[in-house]
Amino acid sequence: MDTEEYNPDESHLRRKRRQDLQEMLTEVGLSAEYWLPKLQEHLGVTCAQALQYLKEKDLQRLKSQAQHPWEKEALEKLFEVSQANSAPELQDSSVDTIKKRQTAGEALQDLRGSQSDGKHRQEEALCGKETIVRQVMEVPEENLTLLEKPLSKVTETKQKQLSLTDQTLSHRKNLSDRDLIKQASGGLALQGIYKTSQQRDLIQRRDKLLRVPKELSIFGPEQGTRMESKEFTSSHAESIFTQTIEKLGFSITSSVKGGGWGIRLEAGMDERNYAESKDTHQSHSESSYFCLSKFNYIPLATCHFSIDQIQLSKAALEDLKIIDELLGEITNPDRVPLLRHRTERFFQRFGSHANQGPVHLGGIYCWKAIAEGFKSKQLAGVKQQASEALDIYIRGSYSGFGVKIGASMNMSDSHSKTTSQNTNTENLQTKVELSVAQTGGPPEAEGPDQWKAGLVASNQTWSVIDRGLQLVPIWDIILSNHRSDFKDPLQVANCLKDNYTALTGLSAQILEGEELLSAGKEVRLFLQDVKSWEVTDPEEQLQKLIHFMQTVSQKTESYDIWINTCLTDWDLQNFLVNTVNFCKELSIYKTHFIKSQLRSLLEPHVYKVKNFPHAQSIMKWMKESESEDKQIRITQFSELIENIEEIKNAYMEVSFRNDSPKAVEEAQRKATYELTTALSSFLNYLQETEQQDTRLLLLSFAAGSGYQVANEIFQRLLGHDELNFLLDEMQVAEKNYQELNNISKQRAQAFLVLTSLSATVGARANSAEEKTRRMALIRQCMGETLSMEVQHVLTKHGSHHDWETLEKDLRLILDGTFPLNDVMLSVLTILQENSEMHNKLYFLQWLSLFCENLATGHLEKLRENQRYLWSKVQVEKQKTQKSNSLTRWQSQIEAISTEINDCTLGIEQLLREVCQIYEALEESSSTRDSLFLCLPQIAADLMISGVPIELMDGDASYVPLKWVAAVFDKISEKLGDKQLFVLSVLGLQSSGKSTLLNALFGLQFTVSAGRCTRGAYMQLLKVEETFTKEFGFDFVLVVDTEGLRAPELSNKSQNRDNELATFVTGLGHLTLINIFGENPSEMQDILQIVVQAFLRMKQVKISPSCLFVHQNVGEVTAKDQNMEGRRKLEQRLDEMTALAAEQEECLHVTRFTDVIEFDVNTHVFYFAHLWDGNPPMAPPNPRYSHNVQELKSRILLTDRQESRRSVMKISDVKFRVQDLWKALVSENFIFSFKNTQEVMAMSKLETMYNQWSWKLRSHILDLQNQLNNQIQNGKFLKLTIDMLENPVNKTYETIKEEFEKYFQEDPESEILIQWKANFGNRLATLKDGLVTETRRKASELISLKKSHEVLDSQKKHYENELLEKSQKLALSVKGKDLSDENLLQKFNQLWRKWVYEVSLAAPPVIEPNIEVDSDSILWDYFNKERRSLSEKLTRNIEKFQINYDEHIKMRKNKFYITKSLETRHKESISKTTNNIFSRFGEIIKNIWIQQRDYDQNDFHEILRIIEKEVKSVSPEEDYTFTANYSVDLAVCLFKRASKSFKEIHEAFKRANDPVNYLESKKDDFFMSFKISCQGATSIKSFADFLWLKLIPAISASIGGKMVLKIAADMRATCPEFSGNRANLEKHILSFLAEEEKFDNYWEYIHNPESFFKSYIRNCIRRYCSENEGDKVKASMKMSLDDIKNAIRNAIYESTTVTPDKSSTASRWLDLFCDQLGKNMIFPRRDLTAIEHQEINDTEFLKEAMSAALDPAMKKVEEDSSGKPIEDMICEIEKILTGHLCGCWKQCPMCKAICTNTISTHDGDHSVPFHRPKAVNGWSWEKTNNFAIDCCSTSVASDNVMVLGDGRRIPFKNYRQAGGDYVTWSITPDLSTQPYWKWFVCHFRSKLEEKYQKIFANKGTIPHAWFKITKQDVLNDLKM
Repeated sequence: MDTEEYNPDESHLRRKRRQDLQEMLTEVGLSAEYWLPKLQEHLGVTCAQALQYLKEKDLQRLKSQAQHPWEKEALEKLFEVSQANSAPELQDSSVDTIKKRQTAGEALQDLRGSQSDGKHRQEEALCGKETIVRQVMEVPEENLTLLEKPLSKVTETKQKQLSLTDQTLSHRKNLSDRDLIKQASGGLALQGIYKTSQQRDLIQRRDKLLRVPKELSIFGPEQGTRMESKEFTSSHAESIFTQTIEKLGFSITSSVKGGGWGIRLEAGMDERNYAESKDTHQSHSESSYFCLSKFNYIPLATCHFSIDQIQLSKAALEDLKIIDELLGEITNPDRVPLLRHRTERFFQRFGSHANQGPVHLGGIYCWKAIAEGFKSKQLAGVKQQASEALDIYIRGSYSGFGVKIGASMNMSDSHSKTTSQNTNTENLQTKVELSVAQTGGPPEAEGPDQWKAGLVASNQTWSVIDRGLQLVPIWDIILSNHRSDFKDPLQVANCLKDNYTALTGLSAQILEGEELLSAGKEVRLFLQDVKSWEVTDPEEQLQKLIHFMQTVSQKTESYDIWINTCLTDWDLQNFLVNTVNFCKELSIYKTHFIKSQLRSLLEPHVYKVKNFPHAQSIMKWMKESESEDKQIRITQFSELIENIEEIKNAYMEVSFRNDSPKAVEEAQRKATYELTTALSSFLNYLQETEQQDTRLLLLSFAAGSGYQVANEIFQRLLGHDELNFLLDEMQVAEKNYQELNNISKQRAQAFLVLTSLSATVGARANSAEEKTRRMALIRQCMGETLSMEVQHVLTKHGSHHDWETLEKDLRLILDGTFPLNDVMLSVLTILQENSEMHNKLYFLQWLSLFCENLATGHLEKLRENQRYLWSKVQVEKQKTQKSNSLTRWQSQIEAISTEINDCTLGIEQLLREVCQIYEALEESSSTRDSLFLCLPQIAADLMISGVPIELMDGDASYVPLKWVAAVFDKISEKLGDKQLFVLSVLGLQSSGKSTLLNALFGLQFTVSAGRCTRGAYMQLLKVEETFTKEFGFDFVLVVDTEGLRAPELSNKSQNRDNELATFVTGLGHLTLINIFGENPSEMQDILQIVVQAFLRMKQVKISPSCLFVHQNVGEVTAKDQNMEGRRKLEQRLDEMTALAAEQEECLHVTRFTDVIEFDVNTHVFYFAHLWDGNPPMAPPNPRYSHNVQELKSRILLTDRQESRRSVMKISDVKFRVQDLWKALVSENFIFSFKNTQEVMAMSKLETMYNQWSWKLRSHILDLQNQLNNQIQNGKFLKLTIDMLENPVNKTYETIKEEFEKYFQEDPESEILIQWKANFGNRLATLKDGLVTETRRKASELISLKKSHEVLDSQKKHYENELLEKSQKLALSVKGKDLSDENLLQKFNQLWRKWVYEVSLAAPPVIEPNIEVDSDSILWDYFNKERRSLSEKLTRNIEKFQINYDEHIKMRKNKFYITKSLETRHKESISKTTNNIFSRFGEIIKNIWIQQRDYDQNDFHEILRIIEKEVKSVSPEEDYTFTANYSVDLAVCLFKRASKSFKEIHEAFKRANDPVNYLESKKDDFFMSFKISCQGATSIKSFADFLWLKLIPAISASIGGKMVLKIAADMRATCPEFSGNRANLEKHILSFLAEEEKFDNYWEYIHNPESFFKSYIRNCIRRYCSENEGDKVKASMKMSLDDIKNAIRNAIYESTTVTPDKSSTASRWLDLFCDQLGKNMIFPRRDLTAIEHQEINDTEFLKEAMSAALDPAMKKVEEDSSGKPIEDMICEIEKILTGHLCGCWKQCPMCKAICTNTISTHDGDHSVPFHRPKAVNGWSWEKTNNFAIDCCSTSVASDNVMVLGDGRRIPFKNYRQAGGDYVTWSITPDLSTQPYWKWFVCHFRSKLEEKYQKIFANKGTIPHAWFKITKQDVLNDLKM
């Protein structure tokens, strides 16, 4: 037969092997243009045939050149395809093989004939014949020998090889599929695998686990042939690798090594660990090992075991039935260990998992080169040379001329030609052992070609060469296919699963057998149906596939069946390929929906499928890409002014000419719109040219007119006032600014900032909140350009600006110099320039007389007029009938008194002005001129010279601290920091205080009848040097004060008198308390307030002393009754001090002397009358002078005693004044009362008032919410009296009745009566204010509601205008495309006009000042705690930390010893605090839910919660909360609430204000405008808009779906949550025992509900974080897929139903929303903006929607993945807690938790087992010995319990204890759980430490308890 006849077959084979490389690249989606050069450059590949010889390392080199991640996957696919393309040559039938052998025989005969003719191999004809032989025998071209051999030798060798091959083929027969699986590799495919983390368990051989499936099919290979190389540096590593291949397969080595089964194999290529472990100190001189192996992997067939086909072997079933029997032996005590032993034995024998495949059959041919005995440093050279030797060996084995198997080669002899090229390589004498090994194939074969021929010829030679990665656990096989073989299959499965986890430490779960079996059957039936599918309607058919995929995945809660069964099905793959081919013929825009469907089916599942050859081409196809308005331009300020003037004139003309309000309002709208346009143009220009100062000026005036900088629109329509303001005031300001800028940049900027802060229309000043916004604008515009001085002013006040001071500082910079009038300038000049002190004193004396003479005449006339009116009043009062003139005359007298006071001018007023000038200059940031510096020096000089200087401003009751400090500093500079003794005097008006001081020290304080001294004055007296050492001080500072209880100041005298008395008493070392007469009652009231103030001012460390001086007491009285008077005085002082101490909770203070140093025997003086007779003619009384001398002696004695203790220096006095005054200011509350009794009465009254006011506020707040709901629902649009006033008045009258009753019946009613009218007015004012505020808010809401209705009615008009505008625009651009920027610019011109159309002409809504409200309410509520409140408000407290020293006060026991704070107290305190925070959170949450506005009453409700929780503490508790606790907590919560309330208010405005409402729709209208403008492409924009709305809705739905999925999965898979709460508690107790952490036990015992929730949250976190959150990702993936498929289905159904010629999108949207409504919240009403759009091509709409589906879902997935898991944990915890909730009441004795599953169950609480009472800290009476018996034991005994109040109750009658004892059923029972006995033993020392008690005597722990082990209690819990 002629050879030519076989050329077509040969040519076909050649073409098949050498198919075009470019086509292969294109087929997998790679760019041929890019990759062809890369293949040639890096690998030398130029044809497709060469690809089959690529190695793994070659693939990695290619991957490094990839430009995109997907290209790496495509390269892998190319690699697989190229290897698979070589498979057909191995799959030929024996007949084909024999025919090829005949061809080779004929070619060989020709070679013999040529040999006889003397021809050579090199001749072309002979080369062709030899090639035929080589190709038939499949010898790779690169493996031909390089050695020259004679033609005869070649012929002989080839003939021998061909004969052996024929012999092999003739003796082999093929096995059936079932027999093949039984015999291949000894039935390896049927053997089980023990999947553990130990390598040895994986590679150990097991007994057959499975039977051969009845229906078994073996298919062609799913993998291609390939060559792999492996290197080993230890014989152990090589051995492990070989065993792994034999047991698990070839590919498993790399997969498992990388963690393919969640474990890692350490044996593999280049393994060094074993060798290194032998000796880590091996030297370089010792021998080493190297092995290079090359494997030819040849797969010939593939087999899959589906889950429903898997059947266990008979032997395996018998072993499992033994376990089944053992499980039924419940009474067997050894049952648990026996089960563990049997299951472990089963796993060791049969394995734990079956391999589902794919099982790959074929053979592996391996060549090895092994070198030993070389030095470690020679390893690199050995590797290279061994590789070369092995290559030669492989080529020789193919040619037949190679070395024999098992031969060895000397490395120095094997180099051949390579040796000469490697001159630097050391000549090695190491021998390389060369050998071959084979898996499968005929064992008698010689060489790889014969072996391969035998392998292909007969499946009897096949081995299992790979087993895949899909493992199925034994328990799933039982539940799927062997339920009938067991009594309780689920119990067997659970036993195996649990013991597997215990033995291996690997997690496992059970897939319910019914679900798995059902899913398997459904899959088989469905795939059977798919076989008959032809591509007719791909969308509908793919939709069926998606629905089926969802059904199966939801049933099995995973995609495993879809991936491993469906996507591997050839018929389904074929249908998908045909679908793609079908779609390729369609227009590209018609396939977006289909591509979206395919993505849902394939991504990412297809990447896990290994036998889907055309997947890459499908994925590649899926990824294929699918008239002008006039512009206003203003560049000059003057142009803007001209525009505003024109706008104003046009508006004024309409307003003057028209009476119609509608026409005027329309003119307002036009003016506002035009001015906005002009202003925006100029502002843009200023921004471009960086003229930020002018821009700030414009924005400030615009903001003052209602301009919103952020939105660039005016909030309300502009009227006459606003236009005038902008036109006139802005021009003036701009002019002034430019003038100042030419003079001084600093002054100009001060003017700019000041103007920006204050600019506003009308007289109303800007609020603090508005100024804060302006300040932000200033910083935004000016930034770093502000001068240093202005910057300093803006920053020195911090973030919370004192706006008044800040503006004053700015004015100082603006004015340049401080303005002094002529009088003060002259006075200061004289005092400064005269250096001689006597001249200054003379000048002051002259000035005093001058001022007195200046006013004398006028004052005399005023006094004469006053006397005249007074006489008329006296006469009128005598009359029976009073005339109407009486009141008028009395008012005139008051006015004259005020004028007389104002006309009084003296040195005091002038020096006070000096003080005020200094303080004003000190506030300025930079003014430090000579005037500023000289003022304190002037005052210091005068004071040193003996001139009295004002310490406290008597008119303002104010101490100028900075001035006083500066004066004392100057005195100190001049005199040195000398020692001072401070003496002060205190007394009622006209009691002779100043006279006494003048007599004592020769001073000249002003004296006369009436109120002379105002405030407090200080005078410095120098001590003679001879007495300085004796007294211990250098100067005496005498402080004189104004008279107390002055009748002319009766309205405000009490408060200022108490404040003044406290100040001077605290300041002085010694205070003279001057009393006129014997009765000290008025002074005692004042002193009581002084004492109470000192008790409150704890931070000021003072210890004053006092002397009492009774003046004007007769000689006899003073002598005879002074002892009794002293006794009564001391008694009264002590009584009032004790009362004040009780009020202030200062328990250590019981007497007056505990606060103020006082000796009743030596510190009380009685003075005679000053005058001996009636003045003015009476002489002085000599006895008075004698009394003064006695007093002076006592004062000096006190001075000497004080000097030994704490005489102050001048600097100390300065600081004492500062500290004392600051403390007084913060304690202002206390000074408004007459005495402590009044303070206590007021405290009770304030408490009652808070209750009354809250009742009123709460009622009105509820009423307001009802009104808001009715208004929002459109029930009424007008407010009537019946709706508001009548209900409020009814509640108010009820409160008034309670009010009257309280004032009548309270024991302190006589004191309270003075405040009745005030509090009654407060209640009435509160009621009126609340009603007014509620009416205002309701009216606002009604107005807003009406505006919304107007807006809704205008929407159609706006839409028509949009359409008209878009049509004009389309005509003007003549088909040109407009960018979104251009479109937005056009749209904004319309938008501004619309905004002003819905803007109200009414004034803007009053903005609440929430921070002011917060502070005001706190100040009002904590009036008594002003000092601490003031300090805390200055700090930013948003975190509350309990300070037990400040917040808690412990009660005293019956022995009056303060109880100690224990752990249980702290826990109770923490619980109260947590309750408050929880209820606070509910308040905020409820306001958000109600969608209402902020209300002041919300702050009051927070206070109410704090008050209620604090008062809820049981009176039997050992502690109480202090006022500081409430203050700190309220400040913290108010800070948090203020932030929330601001957000709430802004949200309310956004939702209800018409302009804000319209702004929220801006994007919708712009999109509608864009759609109209885009004409034919509007559908794309329509889809974009729809997706804009869909994405937030999807994101919102995902969270809810994931929460439910995770909660359901946890209930199904987590044992803790699979039962009731009792089951959960068992797991918690096990967890606590395993962890052995006492703190956790403590929390569980004392706060079980909190601990349960915390435990559940931790379980959720653990569940969600397992395997790097795989479960959460899976839940998210399934949730996303569900919604994605729901949307796709909605798109499909809506398009299918809606007719293609539908005029608008309305019908399509209706259907779309209806379809989605089942899966997510997506209201139809949100789409009204686009429902009018014409949609004439619904098919294209479907495509546009589908094209955006995947990107949108990807964004949702990214957003959802980025959210912290903590956001979901709370919701999951609520679901699980709700499922496991029950009663949380604890036994009052042992803290055991009631086991009732209903939280509010009927009947008693109970538990089956109680705990030892020691767990709750119980002890035996009068000992610290724990009580270790259980409650159930105690109630069976005769013991008694001793309660906290001392009552003794027998345990048998425990219910008599009351409280919680009554509700518990504790039955006598001697049985107990071992758990708590073990707990007591294990944590004995911890319990003793916590409770401060011991286990001794009666509390000794029984010895038997110590024998209980942890394992015992864990086993007990499992029963």
